[in-house]
Amino acid sequence: MKKINFIAEIASSHNGNKNNLLKIIKALNLSNCNFVKIQIFKNSNLCHQSSSLFKSLNKIEINHNYWKKVIKKIKKKIILEPFDNESYNFCKKFRNECSVKISSSENDNNYLIKDALKNFKLVFLNISGFKIKKIKGILKNIRKKKLILMYGYQAYPTKPKNLRLNIFNELKKLNLTYGYADHSNTDYFFETHICTEKAIDFGAKYIEKHICLKRSVNIPDYISSFEINDFNNYINFFKKKKKYFFKKKNISIDEKKYCKIMNKFAVLKNKVKMKQKININQLIFLRINGNGLNRSRVDKLIKDNKKFKFSLKQNTILKKEHFI
Repeated sequence: MKKINFIAEIASSHNGNKNNLLKIIKALNLSNCNFVKIQIFKNSNLCHQSSSLFKSLNKIEINHNYWKKVIKKIKKKIILEPFDNESYNFCKKFRNECSVKISSSENDNNYLIKDALKNFKLVFLNISGFKIKKIKGILKNIRKKKLILMYGYQAYPTKPKNLRLNIFNELKKLNLTYGYADHSNTDYFFETHICTEKAIDFGAKYIEKHICLKRSVNIPDYISSFEINDFNNYINFFKKKKKYFFKKKNISIDEKKYCKIMNKFAVLKNKVKMKQKININQLIFLRINGNGLNRSRVDKLIKDNKKFKFSLKQNTILKKEHFI
């Protein structure tokens, strides 16, 4: 158990309140965790207005200048999790002192993954929604030494029956380092502790868990969060071992729903004319409400020299039928 690293995930538990954020940091500095992870985003670069998360994230967004002050106050090892390119470039300023996590919104961004591996001490990569074949494809031609694959997704809360913890067996065969991000309901001892124990049984070296000041105020992610004292007890609990087995191999419906909400799709920065060729500089990738064209599909359209079937307005969510 000495080899297991515990990550305290602040995420949105500050609810946009800077005083609460500082109180959380102060408490975590005295906690038993190994890492503190913070999520940094600029909502205009993350969500399209159609996204179900747009309004709520607007309310809790904290600007980069304040995050700079917060980072200096954290005494634990730090993991920065940016959700857009501008925030990633901000995080790069701290590459010599912090690690980085590639979120579920950016885990198909091969450029970002490679750049992170060049710049940061450790790179944590969210693999939610990925089958092993997809993971192998991402791992081609990249440096794996600093890479930690993290499995786990937020389904408010995530049910143990839908977890694919057997994926760790496949990662172990590939000689990779990996961890588990738990999002189960912390009201239930079994769901939280046993899921984590099984991940450790499967060889997970990093355990990530949401934390908050008070669950009773129903802040974002409270359902899967621990208060600080409970988080410390959670870490201490793992001096004991139990044996439980989770056999789910296929991606569940709620895991697919999670990825559908979190993934980014192509949106036009400016209007385009009929028969104009698609160009990556015309696009921004945002979360949307529904389906669209992800990065890999856009890359193929560009490779095939596809043209727009008709003129389109700025801020249009691109679809397959827009091209000839």
